[in-house]
Amino acid sequence: MIGPPLYYEMLGVWQSWVGIHPLVVRMSSVLISIVGVALLYRTVRELSGSDTAGLLSALVFAVLPYNVATGIILRGYVVLVALTPLSLWLTIRYFRRPAFWRGLSLALCMVAMFYTHPTAVMVFAMLGILSLILSPRHIWRWWLPFVIAFPLALPEITTKWQLAVSRVAATQQIRLLPLPEAFAEVFNDLVIGVIPPWLAITLIGFVGFCMLWFYADGKMRRTILFFGLWLLSTLFLYYTNGFHNFFSTRYLSWFMPGFVAMIGIGFAALPRWVVQLALVGLLILATVIAPEKTSYLRDQFPFDTVFTSMKAVMRPEDRMMIDPNLTDPHPEEWEYFTRVHFPNGLPLVAQAGNQRRIWYATLDGASDAETYAAVVNQRLPATYFGPWNFFFRLYEAPPDVQGMLYDNGLRFHGAEIINATEGDYALYREAETVRIKQWWSVDAPVAADYSLGTYVLGEGNTLLSEFNGAPPVLGGPTATSQWQLGQYYVAEFDLVLPDPMRTGWYPIQQAIYQWWDGQRIPIEGANDQNLLEIARFYMKSW
Repeated sequence: MIGPPLYYEMLGVWQSWVGIHPLVVRMSSVLISIVGVALLYRTVRELSGSDTAGLLSALVFAVLPYNVATGIILRGYVVLVALTPLSLWLTIRYFRRPAFWRGLSLALCMVAMFYTHPTAVMVFAMLGILSLILSPRHIWRWWLPFVIAFPLALPEITTKWQLAVSRVAATQQIRLLPLPEAFAEVFNDLVIGVIPPWLAITLIGFVGFCMLWFYADGKMRRTILFFGLWLLSTLFLYYTNGFHNFFSTRYLSWFMPGFVAMIGIGFAALPRWVVQLALVGLLILATVIAPEKTSYLRDQFPFDTVFTSMKAVMRPEDRMMIDPNLTDPHPEEWEYFTRVHFPNGLPLVAQAGNQRRIWYATLDGASDAETYAAVVNQRLPATYFGPWNFFFRLYEAPPDVQGMLYDNGLRFHGAEIINATEGDYALYREAETVRIKQWWSVDAPVAADYSLGTYVLGEGNTLLSEFNGAPPVLGGPTATSQWQLGQYYVAEFDLVLPDPMRTGWYPIQQAIYQWWDGQRIPIEGANDQNLLEIARFYMKSW
């Protein structure tokens, strides 16, 4: 069923004010939830005449894991939870001292609830019961809120009526667990698996709630009766579930205010030491909610973490492919998190083609074979992010696939500076470190082990920085005699710049040489000293 529009309109306004980042967007739910806690305190205090009952109810409400969850997720449940105690309070005020503005306020609150979630109808039923209990002879006063609310709600009723009828046909096929198991499952969801302490709190509160009946005055008995019927309403939902499918944890948000009010009122009726013990227990529970145990708080696909990590290392020329088997994240999830982290869009490609650097998103171990083969062709796996079901890995081809051949059979496929600090320019200052990445292969087995020399030369061929030694291959043999045909070898190393240096451009040159006698191996394009320029950087002297 398509949900009512009010919450999404509110979220759109909030987003237009604060931006679309998930953290600030979720703050809307947090703030609404805080207001809901305050409203519950005011309502329970009004009905029970007890500050202690109001404070305990508000504390339970704030700590209960289900309410923590609804106070974080971006769904309309949080609005319904906050408006429910408000509607109770407005009903009490209207029936105690009727006035047009009070009736109007109640009507508008009910309309807002109806446009937030269809389970608001259960709250409306409880409001009717509350008015019958508090003022049975004045039940006719509902005419004013009805006259105002019904025309305002009529567009939503008309729009959703056919959907509601078709929903009944579908929900008739749903079979719930036996009553005890169904309630146990719902309770487990409400407390996110932290059953023993929350079961103790619920049972103690319920005992105090029932005991209060025997010595309470008439006003308090009416309050107990009302919240007792609120609890029993879950039985009605269970036995009529085939008509609405509202007996599920996700649709019980409206029920939470009455549930925690029962606990708060019950504890307030117990000895003071029990209340103090309950306060300590609730404060402890507030720190051990274990949100990872609930789907309400768990991100199945960690877009935020993965995209944040990717942004730190992505380059303008990078492209991205999504494996056909990675179908679970909904398109709207991709669209939203792309807008958050990549405002200019992700450069998606459908085919690997000749792209040099490709970020490949896949189910690790379950990739489409044809797509995977195209991605890894002439590319090596590099850095990766994400869990197995949302796995992003960079596959990188060398800068020069054809490469340049040394006379000893080593083929050089290019080099790049990988820690440049100023945008697209390799710009450095004195005493900084230039990190070089090189790509190699062999055209034929190499009998000897050769050394690599890489140099930064200044005026008059003055040596400023150098690397000498076996090629520092990542995850492979450094001895060139062990290199195999048909495989790339990637070497990375640092060149530490001296201090001082003059401002200007500096070439980075390399040589392959025989370590036993220092003789350099020729290569086409090298200078008369068999040094090949592989990169340049700019030095800005302080």
